[in-house]
Amino acid sequence: MKPAAAVILFFCAFLFQHTAAGLICAGGAGPDLLLVVTVFSVFSFPHINGVIAGAAGIAALQELCFSIYGGPGTAAVLLSGLSAAAAKRLFSWERPLFLFPFTAAVTLVYHLTLWGGERILGSPYSFTYLLKLQPLYIGYNLAAMGILYLLFIKNKESRSQI
Repeated sequence: MKPAAAVILFFCAFLFQHTAAGLICAGGAGPDLLLVVTVFSVFSFPHINGVIAGAAGIAALQELCFSIYGGPGTAAVLLSGLSAAAAKRLFSWERPLFLFPFTAAVTLVYHLTLWGGERILGSPYSFTYLLKLQPLYIGYNLAAMGILYLLFIKNKESRSQI
């Protein structure tokens, strides 16, 4: 994929995270589009450093625009991107057998990092509240990753077989 596609994906994630994604929230949880696009882009694009830097930049901008706390979201996206880069070197990611369990695991790591940073900065949310919402977060992020997989990876495979 071309770098312009990554820029468009990150722009859409930034734009839709606080507009359209808020419309499908249930129980206080919704998809984290920036996290999903970061993991997908690290796996899909050859320029891993640029993708991770761009994701961290968009996360910082997102926190400046929409968050009470500055820093934990950027750190969580950075850690998620770095873990995706390490996993890309170890595993074959083209098959959903790896991609979907990894997405679930990185969602948990992302929210633990985000909760820890926000807790240090004074957030009142408890750890049990975070764990209570994890199945919803994971479900939403798996659905978003499935959509990206079908649009970009599966579609590319079917085009190459023709």
